[in-house]
Amino acid sequence: MTQSVISTDIKGTILSWNRAAEELYGRTGESVIGSPLREALPADRALAELPVIFEVLRAGGSWSATRQVNHQSLVLLTGSPVRDDGENVSGFVFVSIPLDGLALPPPVESERLRQREAQLHQAQQIARIASWSWHVASDALEESAELLEILGLDPTSNLTLTELLNSCVHPEDRDRLGAACQRASVEDLPLDVECRFRAPIGAERVLHLRAQRVLDQSGDVERIDGVAQDVTAILEYEGISTDWVRLGAEAVERIAARLPDVVILDLGLPDVNGIRLYEEIAGRWPGLPILFSTGHGDEKLLTNTPGGKLVGYLQKPYTSDVLIAALEELLR
Repeated sequence: MTQSVISTDIKGTILSWNRAAEELYGRTGESVIGSPLREALPADRALAELPVIFEVLRAGGSWSATRQVNHQSLVLLTGSPVRDDGENVSGFVFVSIPLDGLALPPPVESERLRQREAQLHQAQQIARIASWSWHVASDALEESAELLEILGLDPTSNLTLTELLNSCVHPEDRDRLGAACQRASVEDLPLDVECRFRAPIGAERVLHLRAQRVLDQSGDVERIDGVAQDVTAILEYEGISTDWVRLGAEAVERIAARLPDVVILDLGLPDVNGIRLYEEIAGRWPGLPILFSTGHGDEKLLTNTPGGKLVGYLQKPYTSDVLIAALEELLR
């Protein structure tokens, strides 16, 4: 049995593509190595799931499902993390095993695959990560069941991006999110933004959205594929009450009004540099612990924090266990 083997780095850029992969997917290794995996695989549901699958693999999990490639070959596709010498996840490997013509016991295999799909769903729920796609030309949205659940929307909802912005996004964040989506559709830059969403019942959620554009065979933008993490739910799940603000100026006012036990500070604020805000908070409240949260790998910046004060650092996205462990370490 010939197995297709594809390896990528931590960002999903293809590093290797064996001969079996060339035969299965109809692309030569020379033409795809160095390209994002999402651009090399045939467009189907597997491609839409890739952002969520990457998050599961980065967290050390695994994934598998059956897929029909090019509307012909049925394969079992598995994904696993690759670790470096320090046991950190440094990349991924995807193996495709042809199932056509194999005498597999259908009931057993079907149940096993259903369990795998359920594990992916459970991983998304635990990390509060959901997937979404925005079809640029039609403005149509595709939301995973997890995202609809987070937003409190009917499972049969069929929204456009414009409708989502007007009905679910906090009024102060609508223009910012809309502009970020438009910018991601015309520039080869990832979307990375946090916004407040309001469910129909009135509950407010803070979601961290990350996405990347996907091009069609002509090189035109087809859609934006991304993931969303429910930041609010991570702490709620642990019974911790939170107060969220979008601007640095608001944060200072809120801290002055009611001193919290700890501040979780995003470095990418819209009105002020995160390090400068930290300096102001540390100067006015020197005993207040600070936990930096960012999606940009800015840990090296923290070596210049004033007075060498101990701070915590988290790279998005993260699960509740990772967040709680960081808080406990900081509050010792």
